[in-house]
Amino acid sequence: MQRWICLLIVIMITGCGRAPVAPAPTAVSQPTTVLLADLAPLPTGPQTVTATLITMSAGAALAATVVRSDAGIVPLEPQQVIWLGPVDLPPNLTDNPLAAQVVQAAGIVEGPGSFGPDGAYRYQMRDPTLRPLPLRTIDMALLVQNSALYHEQAIQLRGELLLSASSAILSERSGPGGVPAEDTRQIKLAAFAANPVLAEQLRSGSGEDVRYGTVEITGIWRDNRLYPLIIVLPS
Repeated sequence: MQRWICLLIVIMITGCGRAPVAPAPTAVSQPTTVLLADLAPLPTGPQTVTATLITMSAGAALAATVVRSDAGIVPLEPQQVIWLGPVDLPPNLTDNPLAAQVVQAAGIVEGPGSFGPDGAYRYQMRDPTLRPLPLRTIDMALLVQNSALYHEQAIQLRGELLLSASSAILSERSGPGGVPAEDTRQIKLAAFAANPVLAEQLRSGSGEDVRYGTVEITGIWRDNRLYPLIIVLPS
């Protein structure tokens, strides 16, 4: 018995002298939500994608990501827009041209070609079925503390956007030049660093090609990163 006690003490002392072991990196999960932004180039044929629905007088379209401001709704990547044409929207979707809505769309993608008004769209979706995604409005503290709970969920939150040539960060608060304030929570955003459509509507930051501003973002939370679908700039 004394031998086992001595051995246990030696193990405990040895363990206390070691540096903490970092947890093994989490493997990137396979996405269950196919974003329009994920598809480049866009495949034709039957497709089911999650995107932003925008409506206009001539019909409707799907966009990978849009910016909404007093100037209206502008797709962040014009080449990632699919024309739907006139569609009968479900009762829980609106045909308000100033609204942008997150939907799951299923249909037959055709293209490349010339579709829609003035042939402005390279792709169209024939016979689309549209379903709005449930949306959770949360704050960053709740998101960070419950990251796994919101995996692949559509969420909406406000924050301070810091945009540079290589990255995009959303923080709770910003300091001078848009740099996240000390000890503030922050998350990474995907897919639109240095995009000129957004950058020109933000303030100049603390460095060259740095822009920042207050935004409200709706997107899909995946592997501790937010994939934006709708970026709203306050009036």
